[in-house]
Amino acid sequence: MLQEASCSLEKVQDKSSESFRLSKGLLLYFEGEIYCGKRAYRKALESLESSLQFSEELLKAHTDLARCYNAIGNCHFHLHKPEKALSFYNIAYSMQKELAGSEYHFDIPMYKNQIGTVYEGQGEYEKAVQYYRDALRLLKELKLSGFHDEAHFCRNLANALMFQKKYSEAVEPADRAYNIRMNLLQNHPLTVRSIFQRAVLQANFGEFEKALELFLEAWKMEKSLGVGNHSEVWRKIITGVEDMYYRTIGRKMKRYLPSFRYKKEQFRKDALEFCQRLWDEEKRSAQFSFTDYNREIIDALLDLVSDKKEKNETEKKALWFYVEMQSASEEEFQEEFDQETDNSVLNEMLKERDEFLDEVINLCANLDEHEKLTKHKQIKLALYKKVLVRPDFVGEKKDGYDKATLITKVEQLYRKAGEKESIPQFQESLLSTFQTQWEEGKGGEKLKEFGVARERTITAILQLCKKLKKGELFRRYGNEALSFYENVWEVKQAAMELPSMKQFLLEVKQLASFMGDHERKNIYNKALQVGFLLTYKDWYTCRLHFILQSLKRVLFLN
Repeated sequence: MLQEASCSLEKVQDKSSESFRLSKGLLLYFEGEIYCGKRAYRKALESLESSLQFSEELLKAHTDLARCYNAIGNCHFHLHKPEKALSFYNIAYSMQKELAGSEYHFDIPMYKNQIGTVYEGQGEYEKAVQYYRDALRLLKELKLSGFHDEAHFCRNLANALMFQKKYSEAVEPADRAYNIRMNLLQNHPLTVRSIFQRAVLQANFGEFEKALELFLEAWKMEKSLGVGNHSEVWRKIITGVEDMYYRTIGRKMKRYLPSFRYKKEQFRKDALEFCQRLWDEEKRSAQFSFTDYNREIIDALLDLVSDKKEKNETEKKALWFYVEMQSASEEEFQEEFDQETDNSVLNEMLKERDEFLDEVINLCANLDEHEKLTKHKQIKLALYKKVLVRPDFVGEKKDGYDKATLITKVEQLYRKAGEKESIPQFQESLLSTFQTQWEEGKGGEKLKEFGVARERTITAILQLCKKLKKGELFRRYGNEALSFYENVWEVKQAAMELPSMKQFLLEVKQLASFMGDHERKNIYNKALQVGFLLTYKDWYTCRLHFILQSLKRVLFLN
């Protein structure tokens, strides 16, 4: 239908007319909503933003425009950009409230719910609870209770309360969501989700046998659902059942244990058959693609299969899927990674891709697929090298994505590939890149100059100078590093917490010692000695005022 509408619009000669622009904007909006339904959020965002270009100026303030803003918010939410999502949700809410002259419009409860989901995702559960309660209140006042939206909001409210460990308060909205869905939908993916939520609640109460009954009830309904109509929690139900069997087995009397273990094993067989059917259904579908949904199926199969021969066959299927998924998603990943500027999102993207490649590499090793193994190690190597030379990327140390650790990982990959001779060339090239980035950053703004990215760059330069035995270059950048750290100290020391201050002074002292700068070494050593004697109360009282003054006198005034 959309295709026909699009073809009809293309035949319009006056594409500058108001009617054409409004029609085109509406078409793009519906296209965006369809992409959202398919979880193709970047494509959806493109369509929705294009819709605004056609209709925003003409409509200025309109219910359709508010809905478009809300849909854009949904895209940003699913693309892990909560601040942008919240901004668009608020625009939609404010516009519709102004248009209606109050909150009493049937779109407003949904907008309040969406704002609540952002706060829930950010861990601000009390705010989320308030927005969910407001949404439910408005539904009641608008006489819209008892339908799908109320069930949806109740489920969200129960989740937010559970995150706060307010399990008793969560029971009522969770049960309300279940009753509405059972009444309106009966056997349905959303009803399954509500049964699953009630099972999780019972597990949190420590009522493991009740939880097991509910997980099995959810499982029975899940199996009854038709092709392409399964819930989003089917895998979590399997995990929940197994976990509850494990937790309750210790409570069973000895004479019941064999029967209980038999039931557990039968469930695993049942779950395996379900996943095999699910996989076959998806494979036969004309819309089969290499998605996270299908990846979850193949991962479940790997987890559930126990027979050695069957496991080998399943691993072959998994390797085929993972290799094809990597190939199908590589271009999109590279494009998204290049466009992204939020460091937390970049770190998450890198971690997901890195772990994905680890899965492929492990499967290749298990199945002795040497050619594929070499290829994917090279892909992993290229990923690390790409990240290393990106000047604005600050990798998380806890995940091993800081520059120093990544350099070591690249060197290890070269050694494992039998390409040890490539390491010096890699180091020289990387050193040259880092030198350029360091020199270019000298003219930057003060805040950027003292940023973590710049600190990681000078640390990596020193690391590479040591590896390549470039003594003169090391001394040059070592002195620049000391000056840089002293500038950082001057700017940031007042805001430093005690542990951070000690770690900072220790690292600079070690660098000064390595450089043979005994004067600086002694100053930082004295600062450390005083710092280790301070309590937190002392720290907040004096902020190492006299240490700072002595550093300034010796390092800056002499």
